[in-house]
Amino acid sequence: MKKAQVTIFVIIGIIVVAVIFLAAYYKTYVEKASLEEEIVKGVVVNPEIQDVADYLNSCVKEVGGVAIQQVFAQGGFWQTNPYFSQGPLEVGYWYYEGQDNSPKIGDVEKSLEEFVNFYLPECLYDFQKADTWIIEIQPKTKAKITNDQVVLEVSYPADVVYKDIFYSIPEDPFVVEFDSDFKEVYNAGKQIVEMEVKDPEYIDNSLIVKLGYDVTYLPNANEEGLYLISGKFTDIMFANKF
Repeated sequence: MKKAQVTIFVIIGIIVVAVIFLAAYYKTYVEKASLEEEIVKGVVVNPEIQDVADYLNSCVKEVGGVAIQQVFAQGGFWQTNPYFSQGPLEVGYWYYEGQDNSPKIGDVEKSLEEFVNFYLPECLYDFQKADTWIIEIQPKTKAKITNDQVVLEVSYPADVVYKDIFYSIPEDPFVVEFDSDFKEVYNAGKQIVEMEVKDPEYIDNSLIVKLGYDVTYLPNANEEGLYLISGKFTDIMFANKF
């Protein structure tokens, strides 16, 4: 697919087209996943529980990566209502019945934080080591979207029992950075929404081409549809309803 190419699917078999559309998203996800993360800060702990801290570090990286992919695939939302159901995703509407419903950058950061805080404890379930128990404490995540990165700072204080001795993981944050051009792709999506608010009956393909991104649009018979915008590191999906 060439840059700035716009694909508009003619709906003959909506289910087949939807599968192709979703597969396109996950294909780009797999291609970009290996480029993203860099751990820039861990925590200092007693050597006896270093393996626990290392495991938490890997959990922060793994869950953070999933949070970014899913939240961006759902239009910058984690939990939203109403939404466009697309396979396992609940894609938020950026254009909804004449109104701009797109999230602010701060709202996207909050969704990332809530996602990580919710799912990170589940990562600990797979930790296994004889004579070791982890007493969980709810993590606290701070997300920051910059011009070229998504930075997650995750404080995950916990008590660890190893051979009947209590140790503590301090509140110092784990920090992981992900390469991201979210802001640029987000701004491209905002221009599409502004175009629809101005005239919902007309799609200006020339404007979409000028955005400089691969833009795919999937309409359906219910006067709604789904956009996929692909950047270098970041893919965003969002829905519209007329």
